[in-house]
Amino acid sequence: MKQFYFLACFLLFISTNGNSQTSDVATGFTEPYALALNGNELFISDLRSGKLSKIDITTTTKTVIEVITGIENIYGIAIKGNYLYFCDFANKISKIDITSSAPAVIDVVTGLNKPISLAFKGNELFIAEWGAGKISKIVDVTVASPIVIDLVTNLNLPTKLAFKDNELYFSLDADGKISKIDDVTASSLIVTDVVGGLTNPVGIAFKGNELYISEPMNNTITDKIYKIDTTKNNPILEEVLTGVSGPRGLVFNGELLYIAERYAGKVSKLDISTLSINQFDKNNSSMAIFPNPSANNIQISGLTKKENYKIYTILGKE
Repeated sequence: MKQFYFLACFLLFISTNGNSQTSDVATGFTEPYALALNGNELFISDLRSGKLSKIDITTTTKTVIEVITGIENIYGIAIKGNYLYFCDFANKISKIDITSSAPAVIDVVTGLNKPISLAFKGNELFIAEWGAGKISKIVDVTVASPIVIDLVTNLNLPTKLAFKDNELYFSLDADGKISKIDDVTASSLIVTDVVGGLTNPVGIAFKGNELYISEPMNNTITDKIYKIDTTKNNPILEEVLTGVSGPRGLVFNGELLYIAERYAGKVSKLDISTLSINQFDKNNSSMAIFPNPSANNIQISGLTKKENYKIYTILGKE
């Protein structure tokens, strides 16, 4: 039986920066922040320019199309049916009809305290209120006069929301950790810490059971993206990517992870298909490859039987 292993090789990275794994999707933004995907259309909020734009991710040449203008600080967006809902960081949630050629902004609820992130579950719209340190929700966005109720309070700067079934994961910027509401449908809500050790996590997105986390530690090319396996009782942060500048919004389309690089003024993408294979076969846990990374030679220990092996760099090169 053939075994496949991935090796992070210094030979490859000495001559390239950590951003070599990504490719640019669209450039020319001022401060791209939130992302939302609707079919082939990727919506992007640009904080300081006051614009919400979109691109068709299937085209070879990506054309940035302005959807609405004149609204600064759109930190969070989410799509439900024909409507795109967005956070006006001042105090409200608004929406537009994305099927309209000239969409009008309609206020949904007001009186919020710096809403920064949105996530839908059915007709319920969950809101991270950064200024109030809480997670609230609109009980039903389809009614004429939506009602907002508090779910969890006394949080330290909740920043981003992402659902996995009935579990609502959220990043806590100031605490440097990811927490979750175990079941948003329960009569009594329980908050559990998932993973700590971060500096200021501000973006999260699920790919299966893996949660990807953007970490703009310095808002320079030293910033990183991590992932964790949420099926583990004590998940470990695994570095996926460095060399991204101020990564904020994350969204998946198949194996492609789209990234809003706030301080690079662009949206980039990463093909994670070569990054999702475990470094070692779980059935051969005694095997070790060292040193790893390596500039030239490696040693392998712990082999228990004769088999065929192939070793790849993390970019998929044999």
